[in-house]
Amino acid sequence: MHRKLFLSSRGPCTPNIHRAPPKLERHSLAKNSVFGRPHAANRRIVARTRAHSARRSTPSSHARAAQVPSRCRVRIVMIACRRMSTFLLSSFTTAQDTRSTIRVDRSAASGHGWTEVFLAAEHAACTQSADDSVAAGFSVVILHDLLSKDECEMLRSGASSFAHTLRKKEHKDGATSAANPVRMPIKTMLCADSQALCDTALLRGVARLRDQLPLLLPTLFGGESGIGCPPPSPISSSIARDERLIFVSGEPACNVYFAGGHFRPHEDQQALTVLVALSDRTEFTGGGTAFWSEADRPPPIGPGVYTRAAAGPPTMVLTLPAGSALIFGGNVTHAGQTVLDGERTVFVASFSTRISRPPEQSYSYAYSSKWSVP
Repeated sequence: MHRKLFLSSRGPCTPNIHRAPPKLERHSLAKNSVFGRPHAANRRIVARTRAHSARRSTPSSHARAAQVPSRCRVRIVMIACRRMSTFLLSSFTTAQDTRSTIRVDRSAASGHGWTEVFLAAEHAACTQSADDSVAAGFSVVILHDLLSKDECEMLRSGASSFAHTLRKKEHKDGATSAANPVRMPIKTMLCADSQALCDTALLRGVARLRDQLPLLLPTLFGGESGIGCPPPSPISSSIARDERLIFVSGEPACNVYFAGGHFRPHEDQQALTVLVALSDRTEFTGGGTAFWSEADRPPPIGPGVYTRAAAGPPTMVLTLPAGSALIFGGNVTHAGQTVLDGERTVFVASFSTRISRPPEQSYSYAYSSKWSVP
């Protein structure tokens, strides 16, 4: 008897995921078998049919995506973008933290005619250069031999003569205190030649800073201020007489300390301070310039003014030989230590440009209250 294999009335068709897969008519397997067992050809056909049905019943990834509603697809994309942005942000933050933990750990710098002194060693060692450290108030700079011995003696003798005359007059009036130094502007205290020498000292200091620390002046005063620009500079002819500069009230000035005299802790609140020692260290005992780091200074009692009792021990005290100068920023807390014996004279000028500090922001606190006894 001729037997025909009958599988299904459905022929091959294009897969359609929305239609149920074709089912194999199992009853035809029994009809077209010999002794209840299907022929080998029939078994192969059945296997292929079943595999084809399984492939059609399992949708592909594109088909599964097509089944997802559009709102869900938008939601999935948003979640994926959010997770990716979170991952990228965490990676960037980790990289930033890694870079921020890199320490420079440099030592105090020095050069021709200058030396850096760390005030806050922990912070100063992490800066890139002495320029950055001084501008931030973490270091001070010593300029060696800014004035000769003869020039120092010329300024010291003029300031000392004026101070003694004034002190005698105050003694007669009974309005003097040994704790207060004699502090007067150079226009009042010194002759014209000595005033010109003070201006020369400032010009020398600025020129040396410009050569040895080229980034300091532009950082403190601004690149267009003139004082930070290389010569010829519009400000290079004079510093003490330049109307574009803002000085602390009463400066440039000379301070003359007698026995018991001191200067209370304060901040100049200007861009730069230049303090030149005019008396040799052998002419007095005690004295010196005290500095407080930001961690050691107490709360102020006024704008940049502190009481000596509340200030506590200074971070360091520097006593320079005659002719050397201290350079530091206006945010550094400093004071004149008490002179125990002898006489100490210094020339000081704290100034800013009108570009770096507008006139209405200049230091207006009465300078006499800064050095009077608390």
